[in-house]
Amino acid sequence: MASTELDLSTITAAVVQENSGQIAIGKYVVQIGSVHGGVVNVAMPEEQPHWQPRLAPVLLRPRRFAGLLDRQVETGAAMTVLHTTQPLELYGSPGLGKTSLLRHLAYHLPLTACADGVVFLSAQQHALADLLQFLFEAFHESNIPAKATEAQIRHGLQNKQALILLDDLGLARTEVDALLDAAPNCAFILTSPERRLWGEGRVVALSGLPRDDALTLIEREMARPLTREELAAVLTLCDLLAGHPLRLIQVAALARDHGHSLIEITERLQQAAPVEALNQQLFDQLSPPERRVLGTLALFGGAPVGHDHLAALTGLPDPSPVVESLIGASWCRPTVRATASPAIWPSIGLRPGI
Repeated sequence: MASTELDLSTITAAVVQENSGQIAIGKYVVQIGSVHGGVVNVAMPEEQPHWQPRLAPVLLRPRRFAGLLDRQVETGAAMTVLHTTQPLELYGSPGLGKTSLLRHLAYHLPLTACADGVVFLSAQQHALADLLQFLFEAFHESNIPAKATEAQIRHGLQNKQALILLDDLGLARTEVDALLDAAPNCAFILTSPERRLWGEGRVVALSGLPRDDALTLIEREMARPLTREELAAVLTLCDLLAGHPLRLIQVAALARDHGHSLIEITERLQQAAPVEALNQQLFDQLSPPERRVLGTLALFGGAPVGHDHLAALTGLPDPSPVVESLIGASWCRPTVRATASPAIWPSIGLRPGI
């Protein structure tokens, strides 16, 4: 059998590099390719980012919150922060209204001492580096997609005078110090479920609403005045739940949407541990799809779950109506994506398969 020789001159190499985008970081350009990695190159002059300050004042506020109840002490503390640039932390368990208070303060604090504006950010599950990058980009913009270096961030934030509102902060104590040091002339108001600020600034622990404000909240949620018979029961209810706003809203939802009387709910809560008894009443009203979605969200411990992932995990073609129902009943809180409310799900012991 005659042998044949391979003609190497006819072979050509065709190497195709995937490149879905790139970002400039300092003097380097990171090209993002396939899932297997990317390529880092030294940036050419035309590839280097040029950061420019945004027009001041920067106003990155959340939506307004109307009808804030109580919180005069906290509002007074926030007023003081603007003139001293000492940080203020407002901490307390989920459902006490920390986010609502920040949304109110974003529009009702004088900004005469904050020439560079006001910035609000939901800081839940954000690392220190991400928060610093966000704050830097709030006041600066680049001509190309870029990530600022640590030195650029320190220089860019050093002289800014702004009101910074960070909601649901989860950083460690040393990280909080580093965050405050990066913008020493800004007034920071932080909220968190547990105390994060020690040694300086002012710390205020949020508590439940006073009786009068708690009654106002119940009537607002019921969309009607309370009857004389209901009034005595609701006063007892407010004491049982320590004026906790979220719990009071849930009680009103039980009465308004599921036909329970406020007197009946109060009697049930008096017969057992109030919070656990309320959670059980709320849980008993859930439909099977609602239980399935809530159980799935609870598995993620408060981390956001996207629509497509939630549909795949629950087997529901479109979980949006169910999620909206859970949000309306205060089982979930709307963020960028739906998350299980940590104020509720650990207390009722949700397990996989619910």
